[in-house]
Amino acid sequence: FGSNLKVLEAMMRWSARLEQVSYKEWTIGASTALDHWIARQVLKMSEETWQTLLEGDVENPNLMALGRSIVQTREALFPESILNVVEDDYDEQDEEQQPDAELPSSDNDDDDDDSEDKQLEQ
Repeated sequence: FGSNLKVLEAMMRWSARLEQVSYKEWTIGASTALDHWIARQVLKMSEETWQTLLEGDVENPNLMALGRSIVQTREALFPESILNVVEDDYDEQDEEQQPDAELPSSDNDDDDDDSEDKQLEQ
């Protein structure tokens, strides 16, 4: 990128934007603008190819590969844009299933255990 000063300057502006606002909070328009910049300026795709990608022909394996290239390039240039949706969902579920931090114990804890044992025996 060093040979193309405009691309380098734009990359620095995108990076500054990512520092100001978490990528998870970006609008669809903002994230699409970043991907458009990557497609056109970094990967040197034509505007026609970009428009075809936006139309979403998922049956075309070449277009799917180009789309993956954009995402991989974005994640390589701007690691803060990586969205681990599966891990985030897992983490949220994991947190919900974990017991609360140590709860204060009461003197009646033993009584509660006895009543649970009696219920199980019946």
